[in-house]
Amino acid sequence: MKLNVRNEKAKRGFIRQLLRAQGKSEKTVESMLAAIYEYDDFSQNANYETFSERRAIRFKDHLASTRNGKGRLSSSTIRRHLKSLQAFFRHLSDCPGYRKHIRSNDIDFLSPDNEHSALRLSEKPRRIPSLEHVKRLVESILGNDEIAMRD
Repeated sequence: MKLNVRNEKAKRGFIRQLLRAQGKSEKTVESMLAAIYEYDDFSQNANYETFSERRAIRFKDHLASTRNGKGRLSSSTIRRHLKSLQAFFRHLSDCPGYRKHIRSNDIDFLSPDNEHSALRLSEKPRRIPSLEHVKRLVESILGNDEIAMRD
């Protein structure tokens, strides 16, 4: 697959924006770039100017059907990819040369489905020790003097 020089320049500008202006960490930037690379593979390095509502919907469908070594992509991975791409295309929509091609309404089609948002927002149940366990733990602490009791 042939590299698109204009796309590479756009990615470089986005990386600079994330690192210098927004203070994002290297790890965060790498995660966001992974989503952009996934989109590039999907679109076969098509120019970012050709981004549209239809392509956004097809990419979401592509992510939902993509498999990794363990099965389908998790909801959190899909959500992270979509949010990263939204940020990228919003950045591009403010850049000269892309303003007239990338519409904000089209970017909105990269929003995660409600199911992905609900799964992310639901909390995992936390294990809390029982009262009996806490009592046994406190009683098992040996304290011969005040310092040992304090510690």
